[in-house]
Amino acid sequence: MAGEKYVAVTKNGQKRRPNECIFPILKQMDDNNWRLIGAGFFITKHGIFLTAKHVLRGVLDNDTNKQVYPIVALLFISETSYQIRRVTKGFLNVRGDIAAGIIMNTDESENLLGNGFYGLSRTPLSKREEIHTYAYPETIHDKNKINFHGNYYDGAIVEHLPTGRDCNMLPNACYQTTMQILPGASGAPVFNSSGYVIGINSTSFDDNAPPYTSFVSCITDAFGIIFEGITLPCGYREYCTLEDLCDLGYVITC
Repeated sequence: MAGEKYVAVTKNGQKRRPNECIFPILKQMDDNNWRLIGAGFFITKHGIFLTAKHVLRGVLDNDTNKQVYPIVALLFISETSYQIRRVTKGFLNVRGDIAAGIIMNTDESENLLGNGFYGLSRTPLSKREEIHTYAYPETIHDKNKINFHGNYYDGAIVEHLPTGRDCNMLPNACYQTTMQILPGASGAPVFNSSGYVIGINSTSFDDNAPPYTSFVSCITDAFGIIFEGITLPCGYREYCTLEDLCDLGYVITC
């Protein structure tokens, strides 16, 4: 799909290239090869991102929740250059399919690496409102080489489910949509027609043709995520919620 019709914005309505803020997340396998497990997107310029919880669950030990597989983010900073940046911490929401993480935000010389980020909207959407996402599900693995193909996918809201879809994977507020969510697109942001993030790709049924049936976690449930032991420009925080980051001005909402 051509990207000209889609909008994604941050503070003061500033437009952002999708590759500047949305990135594939790669997991190192037992055979030392890397495999795409989903996507994430920045919500601050300090390396804090959101994704789907089941994306990060795949790198954690089921009993201890400690990270057992290395994961990295691949940032396409221009048409011809990219950065591989390590994911240093992950924070799973208590309920639902939402998680946050922190990406290494300095280079080898300890210079700060900036990044673009998106604004978040808490305003609920109504039936038939248009939405879109950007992700990398058409990525091709060929032995030790990976070819990334980012693309836009669009659809509309079918129903708002404020109490969740089910008691296991999606007990959090979510939307049923007609947008196609392919394997590997989990964790990517979902935008409203104004270009603000309203949700996160979670799951879909294996529909071979439209109208598709998919489910998007509402961004509102992300504000309760608890960050532990993080360093912000204002100093070290032993505990901090995403709501606190909003109050501090690091996360932009509308």
